[in-house]
Amino acid sequence: MWPRAPAKNRFKRLQLLLIDIDNFKLVNDLYGHTAGDRLLVALSEMIRSALPDGAVAARLGGDEFAILLGRASNERILELGSALREQFHQAASQTFATPEAVTLSIGATLFDHPPTSLAALIEQGDTALYASKRGGRDSLRLVDRTLASSEPQRVR
Repeated sequence: MWPRAPAKNRFKRLQLLLIDIDNFKLVNDLYGHTAGDRLLVALSEMIRSALPDGAVAARLGGDEFAILLGRASNERILELGSALREQFHQAASQTFATPEAVTLSIGATLFDHPPTSLAALIEQGDTALYASKRGGRDSLRLVDRTLASSEPQRVR
């Protein structure tokens, strides 16, 4: 976990990005688990360097990461997610020759009033992440719980 702000900072508006590596198993199968571990470390460093002040990031397990932000605009969330996707895709494609591209799927969820439990927060983030994966992977889906319509928006 990499916090960029004191714990006393209270979030009035909350954004969660869930990040999953597409075709990560191919890297492990073709190049070995050491190569997969290097890819996880590389993504961790990309996330760490991109974190805005006030954000917290963590690896949730396997090839899934989370970024929690407060008080960022929808545009800033989309910029952050898009920049991470592009940077990761470029690094992975230069390093690994796989039958399918090694990319990122990102689900972003925004709340005015976040769920009362971490499990509920992650569940709503998963909804956006799996919408990204179902939509063809290598994409970012935004679900804005602050709007009347919570239909995922696809950003490529």
